[in-house]
Amino acid sequence: MKLNALKTLPTMVLAGAAIVLTSPAVSQPTQLGECVTTATMSVVFAAGTPRSEIDRVISTIRKKELAAGMTDYQPAGRWSLTSYGNTGAIGTACRFGYSFVPDGVEVPDQGLGGGPSSLQGTLTSQFGSMALWKLKFRQMFDRWGELSGLRYDEVGDDGAPLHFFPGQLGMRGDLRVAGIVMTEQNVLAYNFFPNDGDMVVNLGHNWAVQANDYRFLRNVLGHEHGHGMGLAHVMPMNETKLMEPVLTTMFDGPQDDDIQGCQFLYGDVVEDNDDVAHATNIGLVSSGQAVELLAVERPADRDWFRVEIPAGFNLTVRVEPVGSTYLVGPQGGSPRLRNGKAINNLRLSAYSADGTVLLGSSNVGGLGFPETLQSITRPASGLVTVKVDVSTIKEDIQRYRLIFLLDGATTTFSPNNFVLGSGVQVGGGIFSLQVSDDDRLRLQPHPFANPSGAVVEFDVMTTSTIQSPTSMIVGYEGAASSSNILRSIYAFDFVAGSFVLLNSSQANMIEQTFEFNVANPARFVGPGGEMRIRVHQVANGPIFAFPYEMATDWVYWRLSQ
Repeated sequence: MKLNALKTLPTMVLAGAAIVLTSPAVSQPTQLGECVTTATMSVVFAAGTPRSEIDRVISTIRKKELAAGMTDYQPAGRWSLTSYGNTGAIGTACRFGYSFVPDGVEVPDQGLGGGPSSLQGTLTSQFGSMALWKLKFRQMFDRWGELSGLRYDEVGDDGAPLHFFPGQLGMRGDLRVAGIVMTEQNVLAYNFFPNDGDMVVNLGHNWAVQANDYRFLRNVLGHEHGHGMGLAHVMPMNETKLMEPVLTTMFDGPQDDDIQGCQFLYGDVVEDNDDVAHATNIGLVSSGQAVELLAVERPADRDWFRVEIPAGFNLTVRVEPVGSTYLVGPQGGSPRLRNGKAINNLRLSAYSADGTVLLGSSNVGGLGFPETLQSITRPASGLVTVKVDVSTIKEDIQRYRLIFLLDGATTTFSPNNFVLGSGVQVGGGIFSLQVSDDDRLRLQPHPFANPSGAVVEFDVMTTSTIQSPTSMIVGYEGAASSSNILRSIYAFDFVAGSFVLLNSSQANMIEQTFEFNVANPARFVGPGGEMRIRVHQVANGPIFAFPYEMATDWVYWRLSQ
């Protein structure tokens, strides 16, 4: 229930007059506002909002706070109770119901205006259908749910007064959404902290801005619900985190730091699997299979997984720390450098199916490095359990991924990125390179290049889940539109720090697949599993149709553990 004793004033998002939205075609700036903290809320203003306007709005809000007897504190926490029951300890998964209040429900004046909600009618008019705008809310909630132990259900709403009635199964959501035209046109929306999550949207703006699948709407809602789940603002304001005081459309949804904060409060995507009885069932594994978005939320956490090993194979398990390096700190404080890969030291163990017999463990990699258990012998049942925890005691989260490899099995990796080094892209893209399907990346030399010696070149990259392969084959499928084209294939040697030539031969005008064995394959896998191939084509004879074209259907690596 939403206890009145736990009630706080809302966080809110404000935008200045420079960002008044007038039509779906209006483009949005990447930065949406500067945030100022009052006693009980954070207020975000648009870049360029006059200081006099900021001072006026903040003064109005502080008068409301003083009248309510509020004092300064840092708003951050976690829900303890929802309509589904007690939420348990910190780091435990949590389920919410969310609902849209019926039009006509009174929105109390929090210093920004009040009146009957008209959210449903207004947004339906702006979007052209109720289904579309509800879908965008659903996508915002779903994204938080895809990244953490949070779960959301849209439920009906009985029209009870806003902000003062707890969520109740079958009647109304824990997170209720309303909308009015606010007296302060700089405001976009505001949202209460736990144990309340009600959101009020300013309907004086056009929310149906279609750019990047309505990213403006989804990022505003996602930021505000971040407060609604218990996240505070983080600094610095450099457009790398959704929960910065400055909102942005530079990226889509929660980023690394936001994920860490959410998982710290509510667990990772497979929570709750803290003992062998509740182990996450992975099922029959394939070589190279990875489980992402995992975390040991604090030193006391244990993550258990149940795995079935295919007949005829032994199993190698690898746990890799996940995270970026960035500046972060509380609002009003000094940011510090945080390396998300090196918060707590990961430890990996394997047990019998019932978790009673230790089959092996690894704790040798050190802080920020992977741990690997090599060649776990397949038991008669094929079932083993795997436990991931940490050997350090910092009360903080360590994100990770879990990777399964079958000894002797071969795994094929396709590119996840490409960089054009020389030439012009005339068709296809990264997806063209990921499978043999006749959808090709098409490149030509620059039309003003000298036909004699005209070059086309691109690099492809991927990430291997096999850190120390025993064999590697590099494959290329493609063709050139002209004869007299020399094609060279290189692989990047991470020990030498340079590209190594694998093959150089005349390109064929009929599409064919070529495979090249790579000696000393471990040298061509970087510390984080990075792999890189360079494809270079150059005219080395008369070209009768210029510019010639390089058409590439597939580039791949085939590795054995």
